Amino acid sequence: MTLCMGISKIITVLLCMAAGTAVFAANPPAQDDAILKFEGVSDFCDPGLHSKIIGSARISGKEGPDVFLMVDKYYGNKCLLYEFVDYEAGIPVFKRKGQVVLPEKAGLPMQVLQKGDDTWLFWTRDGKLNYALYNARKSSFEKKGELALPGQMKSLPAFSAVIGDDGALDIYFAKTTRPSVRPGNWRSADYRPYDAAGVYRGGLPAGTLFSFGYDSFTSSPSDVCQLTETDAIPGNLNCVATATLNGEQGLVVTNNDGAFYFHKLKDGDASEYVRIVDSRGNAVRNTAIGPYVCIYPSREGEPGDFLISCEGGVFYMRSSGRTTEEGKLIYDHPVHAKEVDPPLKAGTLVTPTVVDWDNDGRLDIVVGNSAGHILFFKNAGTNEKPEFLKAEYLKAGGRTIMVQPGYGEDIQGPGEARWGYVGANVYDWNGDGYLDILTNDSRGKHMIYIGTYNGLEPEHPLYVGDLPLHGTWRCRPGIGVMDGKTVYVTLDDDDEFHLYFREDDYNLKDGYKLRLVDGRSIKANHLEAGGKGRVRFEIIDWDGDGVKDLILATNKHNNIPAQDPDGLPWTNPKELQGSTLLFMRNVGTEAEPKLEKPKQLRYKGELIRLGHHACGASVCRLGEISEDGPNVLVGDERGIIHLFERKYLTW
Repeated sequence: MTLCMGISKIITVLLCMAAGTAVFAANPPAQDDAILKFEGVSDFCDPGLHSKIIGSARISGKEGPDVFLMVDKYYGNKCLLYEFVDYEAGIPVFKRKGQVVLPEKAGLPMQVLQKGDDTWLFWTRDGKLNYALYNARKSSFEKKGELALPGQMKSLPAFSAVIGDDGALDIYFAKTTRPSVRPGNWRSADYRPYDAAGVYRGGLPAGTLFSFGYDSFTSSPSDVCQLTETDAIPGNLNCVATATLNGEQGLVVTNNDGAFYFHKLKDGDASEYVRIVDSRGNAVRNTAIGPYVCIYPSREGEPGDFLISCEGGVFYMRSSGRTTEEGKLIYDHPVHAKEVDPPLKAGTLVTPTVVDWDNDGRLDIVVGNSAGHILFFKNAGTNEKPEFLKAEYLKAGGRTIMVQPGYGEDIQGPGEARWGYVGANVYDWNGDGYLDILTNDSRGKHMIYIGTYNGLEPEHPLYVGDLPLHGTWRCRPGIGVMDGKTVYVTLDDDDEFHLYFREDDYNLKDGYKLRLVDGRSIKANHLEAGGKGRVRFEIIDWDGDGVKDLILATNKHNNIPAQDPDGLPWTNPKELQGSTLLFMRNVGTEAEPKLEKPKQLRYKGELIRLGHHACGASVCRLGEISEDGPNVLVGDERGIIHLFERKYLTW
């Protein structure tokens, strides 16, 4: 049913959302020197936390179009051009060419589209739809004009523009019309997302499709037309993209949960839709979080494939050109798009471990990430000069590992259903010669994947007493040998440092809280509820005195010890805040540890700062090793991997 709405009615559903988060302090430029890079073609590296491919155009004249990527505001709010290079096994390969100059105050949401020889940019601001043309010689978009938005609209959410052959301009957009509602303050100590029956106490979001248009680039806008029933599409809507798929015109719509819908567009109505499915007829969901689709032509020239930018990387989804008997569109599952000489990226919010995973004498990297996967990067070089191959997704029990809390296992509610936040550490836990993986995650669970000659077994809980170990969430456990005993360090229910002893493959014995020199326990956060947890532990003799210490990889808001007015890193001046690495020296013994207050590590004289969300670290003997001790491999919130050499580290 088509619903054309008057201006007075749409005001209530299209009020501009208030501008929100401030940009974080920039990371020190010297840290870029430590980023590990691939040589040759590998997985496309999103240079931000969740950048967006805003469109494609044939700029370089190659076989495939080039793409424009808008880096998120946390990493510069800049537009980058990636030139098409070639296809590899049918997947497009791109090379980063450089930054594109944008008009003043241009920003997301925005769209690039090509019509004839012209490449257009559209964005909204202050009640106007602005447009600009690309100048290839200057590598810039130059503003050409602006059009009034309908009524009192100040901006648009995610939208798609179409220029007709007659010069008309149509705008389609997806709006979350039923917002998600939390049942109270999610940072409060008494926040309770679920009732006694396990039902979410808040409200789940849904959205609606709308359109309006202009007869020309000098005309007034039409009224806004509602294309679907109100709240017809579940979830927070990320994207709407116009496309003609298998001969039918429509709108590709995605939500934060990774779904893909195709709403057929007929006479101003888009209420009829189909799921996008795989060859078995099952709905396809993106492997990472929050897909944002750019329609991209296949190698045969049909404009039906998807480039998907999302938290976790850039993916490519190929159309089969076929439909099911029910009319559903059949696509391949998403795979990584490709890039020439990209930085090494492993998803987002990664927790790396440096270890010889494949037992070939060379140190590899095994990484847990926010999408719930565990990845393996094989070292095809040497330990001194490592060369890592593209990531392999590890399997357990024959299935790709993908930890997700779903509706009821995330302590913040089903809005976080797709985030796994796997904090993975690799260790031969049972001493049988096969490496095991021990994890904490978004469910707050502590699990083990036992390694065997035949690969990893499925996840299994770790117990203390006769109940699974419990504590605050999203940690990476510290594992090692202290005083001749295998120990496991994490945050307990008090959000304090706690040491346990290995009893057998699946059981721990309760040990004790780790304490400062003055005898106080060590609290990790000043925030409550979901703000707790998030510390990544590494047990290592960092200072070479023969006694094991702790290296901690933190969140920006970790505050260690939280009881003190100078806990780190939160109490740093605002311009020096960020997730970081801390050294806690053990001035006691391994049998009776006594930890000094933490010291923040510096790289080339600058405090290490790695964004807002938690980073992860693994002390290792990769790269050039100095007499001072081992280096440290760090994954930042973007999932980009750094190797900080010891000779440049101070504290």
